[in-house]
Amino acid sequence: EFTLAATDQEYFPEWILSGTALVDTSTFARTYDQAQWANAFGMSNTAVPIAREAGGFYFLYEWFHGEAPPAPNRIAAQWQASLTFALLQGVGPDLTHENYADAMLASAPTGRGGITTPSISWGSDNELWPEDVLPDLNGIDDVSEVWWDPDTVGLDELEREGAGVYQYVDGGTRYLPGQWPDTDSKVFDPDGAIDRYFTPPESERTPDYPSPAG
Repeated sequence: EFTLAATDQEYFPEWILSGTALVDTSTFARTYDQAQWANAFGMSNTAVPIAREAGGFYFLYEWFHGEAPPAPNRIAAQWQASLTFALLQGVGPDLTHENYADAMLASAPTGRGGITTPSISWGSDNELWPEDVLPDLNGIDDVSEVWWDPDTVGLDELEREGAGVYQYVDGGTRYLPGQWPDTDSKVFDPDGAIDRYFTPPESERTPDYPSPAG
């Protein structure tokens, strides 16, 4: 493993995150050599976590059914089903691979400027990416700036408490291509950084609708 090998060689570089899958999750980062990962920072496709009782699919399930999900640690996978069925609705009655791809590439971008939710789009019409990388098949368009805090105790993505969390700069502000600030980075500065929201940011709070469960 890279971080253990670096420590064995007494080599302590900065570790730059580029959005590689899972490296920017606390679940995985806690398994790395912490003397190394204390120097990790960069950009992340993930958004600031929100307490599951306050937002996301756990919150939605509990609101709709009036009780907690029967498999709470698996509810995070619901986004995949949600996305799939939204695209199936866009495909219509003639379900083929080609029509599914067309529906995906023609979908309008999801909301821009969120904090706890990434913005997603595909295709060639979003005016975000250079011609040589189109069509955009990645999905997530914006990123946050993060740094690894090995000392703060918090929850990881599996709701396990432990030392080590990613801190999100400026409250988790997300940037689309071309929007990254040219000011000095605030990584390793706890002022304005956050590792989790326990109530949704004001701009993302939902109306207090009555639950169908009564």
